[in-house]
Amino acid sequence: MTMFRIIALSTAAVLLAAGSASASDRAVRYGDLDLSTPAGAAQFDARIMRAAVTTCAAYTGLRRRDCQSAFQKEAIRQLPSAARVDYARARAAFDI
Repeated sequence: MTMFRIIALSTAAVLLAAGSASASDRAVRYGDLDLSTPAGAAQFDARIMRAAVTTCAAYTGLRRRDCQSAFQKEAIRQLPSAARVDYARARAAFDI
């Protein structure tokens, strides 16, 4: 039971740390991209990753990876719904 509590607390701490470096703190431009194309979606992914690397630089190892993943999800979530649909369709096209 104690081990479970330690794991749960550790997970919560990582999630809180990842949440503190959010995409809302750092804008990721997309207005010049056509997110409905695989090339546009890939360029947006590259911009997200560059911003995530910078934002999460203070972390190491798994904490950095979790921070970057949370940053990426938040950046995509912040897209307007039509842009998010275009992006998802374009990503699906090159994930096949």
